[in-house]
Amino acid sequence: MDFWTFNTPSAITPITSHQICSAAAIAVPELPGAKILDMTVMQIRNYSTSTGEFWDASPLDIRGLDVCNVTVTYTHPGWDDTIHVETWLPLSGWNGRFQASSGGGWTTGFTQGLALRASQGYTVSVTDGGHAADSGADEWALNEDGSVNLHLLEDFASLALHELAVLGKAITHAFYGTPAAYSYWNGCSTGGRQGLMLAQRFPDDFDGIMAAAPAINWSMFVVAGYWPQLLMNQMGVYPELCEFDALREAAIQACDHLDGVRDRVLSAPGACDFDPLSVVGQPYDCNGILRTITKEAAILAQKIWTGPMQRDNNARRWYGLNLDASFWLLPRVACATEDRVKRCRGHPFEISEEWLRLFVINDQEFDLSTLSFDEFDALFDISKDKYDDMIGTANPNLSQFRAAGGKMITWHGTADEAIFANGTLDYYQEVLKHDPAAADFYRYFEVPGVAHCLQSISNAPFPQDVLASLIAWVEEGKAPETINAEWKDPFTHSTLMRRKLCQWPLVARYVGGDITQESSYSCDKHF
Repeated sequence: MDFWTFNTPSAITPITSHQICSAAAIAVPELPGAKILDMTVMQIRNYSTSTGEFWDASPLDIRGLDVCNVTVTYTHPGWDDTIHVETWLPLSGWNGRFQASSGGGWTTGFTQGLALRASQGYTVSVTDGGHAADSGADEWALNEDGSVNLHLLEDFASLALHELAVLGKAITHAFYGTPAAYSYWNGCSTGGRQGLMLAQRFPDDFDGIMAAAPAINWSMFVVAGYWPQLLMNQMGVYPELCEFDALREAAIQACDHLDGVRDRVLSAPGACDFDPLSVVGQPYDCNGILRTITKEAAILAQKIWTGPMQRDNNARRWYGLNLDASFWLLPRVACATEDRVKRCRGHPFEISEEWLRLFVINDQEFDLSTLSFDEFDALFDISKDKYDDMIGTANPNLSQFRAAGGKMITWHGTADEAIFANGTLDYYQEVLKHDPAAADFYRYFEVPGVAHCLQSISNAPFPQDVLASLIAWVEEGKAPETINAEWKDPFTHSTLMRRKLCQWPLVARYVGGDITQESSYSCDKHF
């Protein structure tokens, strides 16, 4: 029998598998509540690719990877679903760990993560959750009678994630003859929501969970994503992105100094008290044409920053964008000249539009541009009432995950343009209310200036080696006080700026020195 030691991540001695990659040598796993339809086993030899997680700006060139590929197809009797779980097992150099490849948007799992993680020595599994990775919700959300396919929604929301863990770990055990010593979840966006769902509902599945920019409070934040489009339709105002960019730039310039240094990174955007009406009439460049900021655009930006408000009592429905986040996604404005008249219209965030049409209204052809504020209010309530229990993923009670010995790290870019960062902060504060000592097993790091998951679209230091920090916490008991972050040139990948990300509620305050170096900052209380 081969042996390995588990002291530090770098000290794991790789083992060489002598198992046979064939269906005859690997037992078909059991999956309670499901029926296994098929299991295929095949060797993949000398596999080469350039790949990475979807949020990684620096793809990894993989050469000569040898793995055993095991794909299990199953169904839940009576659900009319078909789910595929694919597992890659290194034929040599297994590090003794199991990891899941997470998803994003409507995709339950990205297959790109298979080669990446297997090349790093992990056994890794991915699930399609019952629908193709490249399919929009239009292709699976509704049954033939127009009702919501609640079975596929539950697969996507939670159940398929747990079953991935059961199958992936069982196949790992069957192939190597010994179970994985540790198991990890690593995801951003939908992948972050999936990680939190596992901690809440299946606390024994993973030893460590990295849940970044999580799409939690789904039934509210996805509806809130339509708020900018609703405002534009009701106001009849469709500013082009360059005008929104000018307002965002004005907000950054007004508040950049609050953390002690002007670097275009707002360490605490919530402390920024900027009135967009104060810059009405100021000039800005739009593709070489000089224009001035309009009052209508300033009012619209303020309402988007505030977030959706309830009509009858003006109470906040959900959070809005932070002032330094880009407007490019919520919504995208396109203009065209028709009959010598320039007309503009917005294109809302697709997931918000699909969620409202398919899951809340249940009408694939519904014209959302006709919505009134009152109708939007009603749809907000329907979404929360119907789906919060299924996909909300905001249960602050993590006591079972803690009891299981699990550790979890969440980070969220404060300039996230797709999932509003204050929703994650709200959740973490609720976790602390439920368990004031939750930081013993779950830590949250705000990432100033960083956009949604993708390092390449953020001009601020981006989290590095978070999984390594999580492994050190799980396997060595070294809880992360800070997380390394770097801003890299998108073309040369050279490092332009380094920071230490502070564990919430602390933020990085400039203390002097070279503003591009982490030693020039210290973790301090909010300003």
